[in-house]
Amino acid sequence: MFQELWWRVREGRVGTIVVAELSRLSRRMRTLVNILYDCFENNVMIVSIRERWLEEAMRNEIIRPIIISVFATLYELERKMISKRTKAGLARARAEGKKIGGQFKLNEKQQKELIELYKMSVPITQLAKRYGVSRTTIYRYLERAGILKRRL
Repeated sequence: MFQELWWRVREGRVGTIVVAELSRLSRRMRTLVNILYDCFENNVMIVSIRERWLEEAMRNEIIRPIIISVFATLYELERKMISKRTKAGLARARAEGKKIGGQFKLNEKQQKELIELYKMSVPITQLAKRYGVSRTTIYRYLERAGILKRRL
């Protein structure tokens, strides 16, 4: 949907874009700056609910490039801070002994049994039915155990 909007902006078929905040246009700094430039080159007005002052500031041709670069820098900084906080939170949870990620569908006993049955040439489909999981899950367990090499 975003690509279609961008093409319409470039073709001049869009008059105004309304967003909750500029970060909704793109999460990547380069893409955000590019679409802002494309919008202003094609006289497409961007109305941001969160950044209400943006509309008036963007009408000024002197301020426009400064605003675009400042926004790009701020959003890049914000993403890095979010990433840093997320990593710190995960590290804290691990330190507290909390399990991170999804649960295994098979317990250790079932995993060992699965490997033995596979070594006895039991078909993958039959193993999947037996344990009530998908064939992909069986392949993952076998790859994790080092029995199968990663499929491409």
